[in-house]
Amino acid sequence: MSVQLRVRDHTRLVQFVRENPFEVLRHLNVRQYLETGHLPSKLDVLRALLKTESLDSHSREVVRAAIEASISHERLEDTMDPYLRLRLEDLKRKLGGARSPADMIRILKKQEAVPQSLEHLRAFNDGVDLAIRIIRDGRGRIY
Repeated sequence: MSVQLRVRDHTRLVQFVRENPFEVLRHLNVRQYLETGHLPSKLDVLRALLKTESLDSHSREVVRAAIEASISHERLEDTMDPYLRLRLEDLKRKLGGARSPADMIRILKKQEAVPQSLEHLRAFNDGVDLAIRIIRDGRGRIY
């Protein structure tokens, strides 16, 4: 059974990680991250979530669907137009420097002015819209 991912699923999973950090950390290779100085990837965290004991069965299905979506997203990024790849990297950098959810939304809204002439550009804009909805849903709880 495949679960359809919803905006609130992101908020719930991040909230679970924040409320159960040691349970999640137990299933990550923390030594590797300390040695390399890199943070765990979203896939690493999702896979660790599947190994936790206190995650409910619906959330486990959501995690499995999120893993599938993340893998598909990575494949799409591999074939992405170089211009869009640069835009996405720039957007990630800007969001990483955001100081608040309102700042993140402001940054994302500036991205919406992309001409929608190509399918990839439409998908990029849809992604921006989804990111705004995720931030709004998580405001006050995880951001």
